[in-house]
Amino acid sequence: MAVVESFVSAIGSFASIIGLSVQIYDRSSGRSEELQDQRLGLYVALTDVSKTWKTIHNRYHVLSPEVRKISSQLADGNGGLVDAKEIPDKRLVSMFRGAPHLMQNAKNFEQSMEVYFREPRRKIERDPSIIDAAIKEIRDGLGLKVSIAAESIHRAQISALEAHANVCGFFNQVGPIMRRASWSDQDRQTVLNEFLNFPDDFDSVILDCDVVLLNVIELFEYISADLLGD
Repeated sequence: MAVVESFVSAIGSFASIIGLSVQIYDRSSGRSEELQDQRLGLYVALTDVSKTWKTIHNRYHVLSPEVRKISSQLADGNGGLVDAKEIPDKRLVSMFRGAPHLMQNAKNFEQSMEVYFREPRRKIERDPSIIDAAIKEIRDGLGLKVSIAAESIHRAQISALEAHANVCGFFNQVGPIMRRASWSDQDRQTVLNEFLNFPDDFDSVILDCDVVLLNVIELFEYISADLLGD
């Protein structure tokens, strides 16, 4: 059971998947209705975990074109943003008000996404020493390929949680300004300051979701081939 506990530490939400896989492995020498039920349960568990991160990916992906458009309009060509004084007030306001999905999400983005991030935030282990020990336990018990997938999933989830917190911070700070018909000089500077790192954090969540989902597939294929014996 040490390997199962290690998976709980490493990737939290995968506990039910690995628990089921070990049960299947222990009974793999025989074929029974119970084994088939466990196999179905394993697939359902994988699907549930994938659904969470796929939903997060989709929610972010809808906003991505508008984020990229504003980012390109504000870029100074040197990796930064143009000075607030160089942009007419109405033009800057229109950039954001012309992004309907961003405007719609500006008010309650954090609250609307909390249902998807609550469980990963609660379950994912943060202590590096515990994670290192867990990954070693997985590698020794289930092999290098599985440990690499587990470590990749863990790192991507941690990164996604951190980047998402930054994205929420942007919406919390800038959202009230975005809804105003006109902006003060301070409003304009606040928007540009907060937007500087926003596209990178936003893209990071999408990329981290991709990493999680790709490694879920790796884990799924491993369990199917090596634990189910098909």
